[in-house]
Amino acid sequence: MTKYNWAIVPSEVEFLATDSNGCVFGYDVEPTERDFGKFMHTSDFLYFPHNGWMPAYQGSWRESLEKRPVVDKKLEGL
Repeated sequence: MTKYNWAIVPSEVEFLATDSNGCVFGYDVEPTERDFGKFMHTSDFLYFPHNGWMPAYQGSWRESLEKRPVVDKKLEGL
């Protein structure tokens, strides 16, 4: 089970995280957790189409970071 609905996330996004204010952001590389309630991107890519585009992770924001799940292509068509 995953924390987010990866089916609606563009393929460029490799990580998702919910900030302390409840907004979900997508990243192409693993972001850095900051003490002020945010994950900071370390590249020029940040995915955030609009507030509410993805339901926020309901646990602690510090535990919200998730890497895109690896899909076994052989099992995908079953």
